[in-house]
Amino acid sequence: AGEVVLAWTRKAGGTPLVPSRWLLRLNAVLQAAGLKDAAQPDETLAAIAHQLDKRGSAQGLPVEPPEPKPPVSSRPKRLSVTRIARLLRDPYWAYAYYVLGLRPLPPLGRVPGPAERGQLAHKVVERFAREYPDAMPDNAAEILCAMAEEETARTVPDAALRTIWGIQLARAMDWFAGRDCQLRETVQKIHVEIDGRLDVPIGSETFTISAKADRIDELTSGNARIIDYKTGTATFSKKTAQNYSPQLDLEGWILQEGGFKGIAPQTASELMYIRLSGGHPPGDLIEPKDSKFPIPDRIETAASGFRQLMASYQHPERGYPARTGDEAWGRRSDYDHLSRWREWGLGRDGSGEGDSE
Repeated sequence: AGEVVLAWTRKAGGTPLVPSRWLLRLNAVLQAAGLKDAAQPDETLAAIAHQLDKRGSAQGLPVEPPEPKPPVSSRPKRLSVTRIARLLRDPYWAYAYYVLGLRPLPPLGRVPGPAERGQLAHKVVERFAREYPDAMPDNAAEILCAMAEEETARTVPDAALRTIWGIQLARAMDWFAGRDCQLRETVQKIHVEIDGRLDVPIGSETFTISAKADRIDELTSGNARIIDYKTGTATFSKKTAQNYSPQLDLEGWILQEGGFKGIAPQTASELMYIRLSGGHPPGDLIEPKDSKFPIPDRIETAASGFRQLMASYQHPERGYPARTGDEAWGRRSDYDHLSRWREWGLGRDGSGEGDSE
């Protein structure tokens, strides 16, 4: 490089920092080479930085949310049902993830959290459905709790966390045993963690929508029930299920078109989320129903919406704006720093802060 810019912190929280040994040695080498002033701060850059911190310095220069418009050829042609919901909420996320190919790195020293706990609960109910695919055993609650204890002991090394999660999972599994017993009264066959995909011609392109259904029940009526397990308590609600999650409707479309492996085309007569929180209450069954729009109509609406959404992104003038919809303002994105959200977004949601994604 013709020019190298080195930056380091002189203060932390107003407290002067001690220069590192590397920096001291670099200064010694520069002095010995007759370049004493080479490592002096660039006051021009410092002045610009100070100017950015001054209140009112950007008055008259309104900052609008970014809306990149990449070439149509570089836009995604394959999306999962869960990422379609995210595209609707935060198109800029799709731009950074698919077009730029950026992947967030896990934080250093990260301890297991809600995501790992959710995976653990999924493992337990999946294992139970695989080992007991037909009639519900009389001691289902005991079996589920024993499986939860085994999976927790195998995957959670921290003793304190293992104890806390064990209690929560035992509560959730005890509740789930009773609920699953009721659900199985009309079940003919259960499929768990099943992959599905559908290739959809739109204009001159073919788009692929994919899914991994947590559970699909073939019912004695000849129809099917699609179930998705949720484990969070703060970030998932009936409002979320109704307004921002086309996931189940789209899975119903894939099922209807015969896109799930090993399952003949069927009509989904029931779509539901089962939340396994282990709190109070320990579980909940959420059916995003709408009396005005029965499930077949909702599935058709979701299919039409997918076609329209993908077709709209085939127009070069359609961009990827950062965040859309009121609910999006209550969340943070992995790419807020890239979209420079703090320059244009603070205060627009009324608080300037939000829950993590």
